[in-house]
Amino acid sequence: MVIRFALQKIARALVTIWLCVTFVFVILRLSGDPTTTILPLDAITEEARALYRQRWGLDQPIFSQYLNYFGNILRGDLGFSFRDGRDAVDVVAERVPRTLELMLVSAVVTFAIGIPAGVYAALNRNSLADRAVMTVAVLGFSVPNFVLAVLLILLFAVTWRVLPTSGTGTWQHLVMPVICLSTNWAGVFARFTRSAMLEVLGRDYVRAARARGVPWYAAVRRHALPNAAIPIAAVAGIYLGGLIVGSLIVESVFAWPGVGRLLVDAVGDRDLAVVQVIILLAAAAMVTANLLIDLAYGWLDPRVRAVRGGS
Repeated sequence: MVIRFALQKIARALVTIWLCVTFVFVILRLSGDPTTTILPLDAITEEARALYRQRWGLDQPIFSQYLNYFGNILRGDLGFSFRDGRDAVDVVAERVPRTLELMLVSAVVTFAIGIPAGVYAALNRNSLADRAVMTVAVLGFSVPNFVLAVLLILLFAVTWRVLPTSGTGTWQHLVMPVICLSTNWAGVFARFTRSAMLEVLGRDYVRAARARGVPWYAAVRRHALPNAAIPIAAVAGIYLGGLIVGSLIVESVFAWPGVGRLLVDAVGDRDLAVVQVIILLAAAAMVTANLLIDLAYGWLDPRVRAVRGGS
């Protein structure tokens, strides 16, 4: 049944989130004592450090800390920041709007460039335009984010001095981070879209539509594009993960005050609660997006609905 399928997917999503959070929890506890980085070496005695460990619950065995942590999660308590004493959720929440702004603009640019470019290349297969689009696409996803970021800073900020190198507040601050986050995945979507379109354009239903007198552009819009959207949707689920990982680098390079920059700072400061909240948020976002895309297959492909309905 469709309901059983959805429940299985939701259960797997919850297990995936739990495994991610558990892994991060254990790794953070095994990587060292947070008091060595949060508290000054020359001003705090070992007795004072022991008091802080007791206050933060770090003096307990790791299994006890783990049980307390998940018990607090069930009560809606995700801990507090070691750095400034505020609720960890509040610390992360104030950075989320900036990250969402960067990710949404980057996603719009990625889809607006990558998918039309792939469709155009497929409709002009083996032409000079097709080879040019694919060459640019290969260059796009071959250049690492950090390399492209440095090149953009040298070109637009140091040489021409037309764009700011860091911060936020105006559309100019968005230009270089968006280019870095969009270039790689626009190339990926262009290649996947081209491959999907070429496969669909050779199908019998497209040729049958043309034989019935359907104009070429209408056959592409009504028959080719909807069917090519199925493999593209699969890539979109992976894209969200790449966007989150890419934001870590981009926000650090351009000093963008978002969650990615906060994660880097929190890891360096050993601010455990903040790191755990960010990982929980990122895991939930990635798993939810992939869950929705997986469930959307039934809407995109009637064959999937038929198989699920008969199971």
